[in-house]
Amino acid sequence: MCNNRLEVIRQTEKGYLMHCRGCGRFQLGFGTTAISMSKKHLMALWKEIDFQLLHWKDRLPKGEKSFFFATDSQNVKLVLCYMEMEWLHDLISQSFLILEAQALIKAEPGE
Repeated sequence: MCNNRLEVIRQTEKGYLMHCRGCGRFQLGFGTTAISMSKKHLMALWKEIDFQLLHWKDRLPKGEKSFFFATDSQNVKLVLCYMEMEWLHDLISQSFLILEAQALIKAEPGE
């Protein structure tokens, strides 16, 4: 990751998502973890969290750490409770909306 080209896309009290314009990778900071990942993996993580939120809604205690998510790093997994999944899902969703809006603003008229 090109640390000198990181752009903060979204930051909340729970975490942040940054994007590197140089290499195109994302850095996700959440809780005590910061992970660098590709856009493909970030999308896969978001889709898996989205699925788990729908599947487990109102089935588990909200504070129980019951969900494990793989990362680009073979030895690192995110372990989250339902509430943390909601927070992370919101962070990533809002970040994608910001990126889409930025792309529309930069687009040439008529594209």
